[in-house]
Amino acid sequence: MIEIVDNYLAPEQFHEVQAHLMGALWPWHFNTIIDGPEDENDPTKSQFTYSFFDRREGWVNSGEKVIWPITRKINPIAWLRIKANLNPWLPEQRQNSYHIDMDGMGKIPFWTSIFYVNTNNGYTLFKNGTKVESVKNRLVTFPGTMQHTGCNCTDQKCRILVNFNYIK
Repeated sequence: MIEIVDNYLAPEQFHEVQAHLMGALWPWHFNTIIDGPEDENDPTKSQFTYSFFDRREGWVNSGEKVIWPITRKINPIAWLRIKANLNPWLPEQRQNSYHIDMDGMGKIPFWTSIFYVNTNNGYTLFKNGTKVESVKNRLVTFPGTMQHTGCNCTDQKCRILVNFNYIK
């Protein structure tokens, strides 16, 4: 049910994606909420995001060329959302709440893939107990209805991933 593929992109493709998303010029946007409105006053519950694609608006920003090697390999029937997350270092690890990325899709079967941009001690944890470590150039794919959560890192400056929601 959960598929993990290491070395998802060829090394030269991966390094180009990583250089952009970890570069000083990437236009990250600060969000004070990760799980819900209750995060607003919790200083440890914030992240930087970058929206590539939204099903209501199409390609939101001009970064689609950066992730093209990934989107080309996934090659779905339809994209629902593509979003990058940057979670800053914290002195201790904290899991977020379990969630479904596209809650409200009803009975439409969709998939989620997470592409890890850097290696760190953060991870993705599924409600069934499966834990996927943040390893650079790794892609994990699972049914979109699987509840999961993320955990920040304490051994690097940040944890960066790209989240893909789509119909196969």
